[in-house]
Amino acid sequence: MKKAQSWRAEQLGRDTGDDVQAQTPQADALGVYGLDVSGWQPYIDWQMEYAKGARFAYVKVSEGNYYTSPTFSSQYGGAQSVGMPRGGYHFALPTQSSGAEQARFFVANGGGWSPDGRTLPGLLDIEYNPYSQFGNICFNMTQAQMVAWIDDFVQTYKALTGRYPAVYSTTDWWRTCTGDTPRFNYLPLHLASYSSLPGAMPSGWWTYDIWQYSSTGPFAGDSNYFNGSVRDLRAFATFFNYKPVGGVSPYQSPAAFRDVSASHVFAGEINWLASAGLTRGWSDGTFRPEASISREAMAAFMYRYTYRP
Repeated sequence: MKKAQSWRAEQLGRDTGDDVQAQTPQADALGVYGLDVSGWQPYIDWQMEYAKGARFAYVKVSEGNYYTSPTFSSQYGGAQSVGMPRGGYHFALPTQSSGAEQARFFVANGGGWSPDGRTLPGLLDIEYNPYSQFGNICFNMTQAQMVAWIDDFVQTYKALTGRYPAVYSTTDWWRTCTGDTPRFNYLPLHLASYSSLPGAMPSGWWTYDIWQYSSTGPFAGDSNYFNGSVRDLRAFATFFNYKPVGGVSPYQSPAAFRDVSASHVFAGEINWLASAGLTRGWSDGTFRPEASISREAMAAFMYRYTYRP
């Protein structure tokens, strides 16, 4: 996904031990094909991509805290014109500014999200550093520094949009540069692995939401495979509390109330109410999910939702 496309393809091929020309995954009842593009693909025939089977797209928005893709608007609109859900991605340069600053830059330039069913969550592309002036493949950051930077970006994006972003990386980079932390397994995983099989997952995920399996076709840019049905893809686009296929619910743990266990049928929704500041529960730390609600309490819920920060 980065600007240095050829370098990246070479690196990913080395990581997997396979040629970067990967075989297209076998189509089945669940999988949905898509693509991601950037300024390296300035002219795209979106009707042709749709005819070849692509049904969603990620489009490069920004890089670091200074670069915006000149083709973003046309590519984003082009995907929408043929009915593809589309989202933006940001290529991280962690040593150039804070995660919060880059999240704000990303959202300000088109990387936001809305629950309209056609806007995919923003995607944090964090991977091999292609620029020698910024140090080694981990941008000369320690694993602890990298984890803190990612968290800064993730939490700021969520505060700005009401939803957590997805994360794009490789298993090798994640292990090397974050210490294989499982901390972010509540984020949808977009795994890059140019091989006939996706291979091992980063710690915390047992499978991927999206697998980027090739940089050389069949689609323009990079070719992707969504791990679910068209209906699942719509849910990925629509719901702020989307649960990653191979991870955990972003609002399930830890529990906000002592009487709402992780196995409760509405644990995710109840914990989200608390995390969003919409409910405070009772003074004894309970939520009392079976209790009746008064009209005045309903008014409080609606007020807090309308005027939440």
